[in-house]
Formats: sequence, C-alpha cells, structure tokens
Amino acid sequence: MNKKTTGDLGENMAENYLLTLGYKVIERKYFARVGEIDLIAICPENKTTVFVEVKTRSNQKFGLPEESITSKKLYKLKKAATHFFNHTSRKVPFSWRLDLISIQLKSNHFEHFKNILNG
Repeated sequence: MNKKTTGDLGENMAENYLLTLGYKVIERKYFARVGEIDLIAICPENKTTVFVEVKTRSNQKFGLPEESITSKKLYKLKKAATHFFNHTSRKVPFSWRLDLISIQLKSNHFEHFKNILNG
C-alpha cells in the first residue's frame, strides 16, 4: 500500500469514527497555501470547530503516527485553520481546537488525542 492510499484509508476511518461520535464533518482535505487540514468537524457537545490531523502508519518502521507531529507542523496547521476562517463564510467561533487521530493499521490501534492545540 502506498503512502497516499494509506493516508486516504486513515482519513476515511477517522471520519467514520467522528461520525459515530456525533460530530458533523463539514470539510475534508482543506487546502490552503500554508498547509492542509485533513478533516474539519463540529463537536456535538459544545459546537466547537475541530480541525483534525490524521496520521496513519501501516507499520512502526518510522515510529508511531503521533511522533510525526512537530512544532513546525503545528504552526502550519494553525495557519491553515486561520486561513479557513478568513476565507470561508464561517465566522470564527468562540473556541476551536486541533485534534490528532493516530492510526496504526497493522496492530489495529486507534487513538484520538483531543485539543493538542487550541485557539
């Protein structure tokens, strides 16, 4: 399985997971010059806008998926989130957050890290 196929599979799994929790997914693969956001959803509990980074690995050869999130990556995700609010009709909510969904396909391990960055 190539990198794109693995990533697409992980994003589909993450989206289905969020939907089962009652999240409303409003955007997939949001592209901005400053970066990409895999999923954008609305949290059912408090209507917070949630930007979701999905990291999927087919094996642990390159480490755990969550280990690939660097400060540079967080900076780009924050810039992309700001771009989303500035270039869509959505108003900036009182709060938003960035979540990470980590998927290891071989071991069937799935972990949702909430609020790794907030605004």
